[in-house]
Amino acid sequence: MLRSINRVLELILKIAAVILLFGLFMIIFWQVILRYFFSTGFKWIDGISVMGFVWLAMVGSALGVRKNALARVTIFETKFQNRETLFFWVQKISTLVFMGVLCYASVYFTKQAGSAIYQLLKIPYRIQYVACTVFCICSILFLLEEILNRLRQKKGA
Repeated sequence: MLRSINRVLELILKIAAVILLFGLFMIIFWQVILRYFFSTGFKWIDGISVMGFVWLAMVGSALGVRKNALARVTIFETKFQNRETLFFWVQKISTLVFMGVLCYASVYFTKQAGSAIYQLLKIPYRIQYVACTVFCICSILFLLEEILNRLRQKKGA
């Protein structure tokens, strides 16, 4: 069940990442053309760019958690090379705790944003801040699947 949910979630995140990257490329390219060749531009593009980059970073990070491909400090991996199982559990549980705390903090921060809005865009800041909550929830689901897979392997062995 969790595996199929995570596959759909991964597909949605990949589609979102492609749309965000292509959309950001297009609007920023258009803004550069307008500014340098026509000495004009749209003020709202700056706000959309910031919001898009935040969402792209969070979506990309969630996909990195899914593929276990995020940048990490390998000093601990080499230190615990002989005890791979212990390292796996310490790493996954500490990451789950961190994601849980970050998720709580991001929900709290999103609520604190309240009715603050981008002046030019007339949209709430919450749209930008909720990206961290989405990242945390996706990451927690991906980590739980990885932990459950490890437990199933242990039972099968």
